[in-house]
Amino acid sequence: MSKSNPLFVDSTKIGSDSIGCRVELSGLEIEPEQSVYVKFCDLSGFEESTQLQRHSEEPLFFGKIWLNHQQTVTYQFYVMGKEGIQRISEAHTGKATYIIEAQWKDADEREQLIDAESVSGRKEQEKTNHPIDDLGDLSSLIDKWGL
Repeated sequence: MSKSNPLFVDSTKIGSDSIGCRVELSGLEIEPEQSVYVKFCDLSGFEESTQLQRHSEEPLFFGKIWLNHQQTVTYQFYVMGKEGIQRISEAHTGKATYIIEAQWKDADEREQLIDAESVSGRKEQEKTNHPIDDLGDLSSLIDKWGL
């Protein structure tokens, strides 16, 4: 994900509002018959892919995809050729913002293209690794903070 100012979050949007996310990928060279795609998966298991276009003046690929504002997404780039998927990048996780910038880095040979099941599995794993403390009832919070 791109670096963003943590003090600025578009307060006119709520989490369920869709925003057009510009996706930019740099550091990749492909053959003329190949195409570049990006695949997004959210924590609910929704998957969406879009083809990226080569920028005419800069060494990067770009595209646009609609995502829910500030939702957590996992995304991965891949190169398609006549025989199918030729190369895949490492998977990235972040929040959906107006621009998503990434640098191509080949995936480990064991890594595969992300799918909804792997993302849902990470969601379950995050829940078990980071339990939320039980806050108790409202009266205990009032007593705790002296309100």
